[in-house]
Amino acid sequence: MVSGDWIKLHRRITESGLFADDWLTRLWIWCLTRANYAPQTFYGAMIDAGEFVTSMENAAEVLGKSKSTIWRGLQKMSSPEYDCLTLRLIKNAKRQYTVVTI
Repeated sequence: MVSGDWIKLHRRITESGLFADDWLTRLWIWCLTRANYAPQTFYGAMIDAGEFVTSMENAAEVLGKSKSTIWRGLQKMSSPEYDCLTLRLIKNAKRQYTVVTI
C-alpha cells in the first residue's frame, strides 16, 4: 500500500458553516483528496505537504463547474468566515497555477 492514499475527516465538519453548503463541502473534500502528503516541486516551486497545485481549467473539468464557480468557491473558503485554506499563484512562461494550502 502506498502512503498517503487516504484522508481523515473530523466529525466536527458537520458543525462547520461549510457543511451547510453542498457545493462547498464537495469542493472542500476534493481539495482534501488532492493535497500532497509529502513535499514535491512544481516548475521549481516547492509544494509542501498539505498543498496542491491546480488550474481553474483542470478543477472545472474534474468538478463539472465553471472556472469562475471554482474560483469563487476557493475564495470563499479562504475568507475569514471559513478560513480553511489559503491560495497563492505560481506563474510560468505559459500558464498560471493556483497553489491551495489546506
